[in-house]
Amino acid sequence: CSGSDAAAAAREARGANRSAPLVVWRETTPAHFMRLGPDDNGSWKLPDDAEQARRCDGKSTYCCRPLDAATAARQNWRNRVANPLLRAAGVPVFATYDALVPQWDAHVNF
Repeated sequence: CSGSDAAAAAREARGANRSAPLVVWRETTPAHFMRLGPDDNGSWKLPDDAEQARRCDGKSTYCCRPLDAATAARQNWRNRVANPLLRAAGVPVFATYDALVPQWDAHVNF
């Protein structure tokens, strides 16, 4: 759901029932794909060869890669949209994006 939908749901739950469950928003995480979509916004360009997508031998363009600061900032657009809306609705935001940017090599099999 979108950030505004999640914020609206949290407000409605608080208004309808004081014992509503706690809603916590975990930020979206960075995309470390070597081959991203044309605007490098975190969307993965699907491979033509599924086997190549599973292989990370230095030749595949589907391995993970470190992100430079500009790419990391560009990819973080989802959190820039959702976080202020959710915080304004009283939803705690579990910040993960910045801590995970340098973790490009922590993916299993990539």
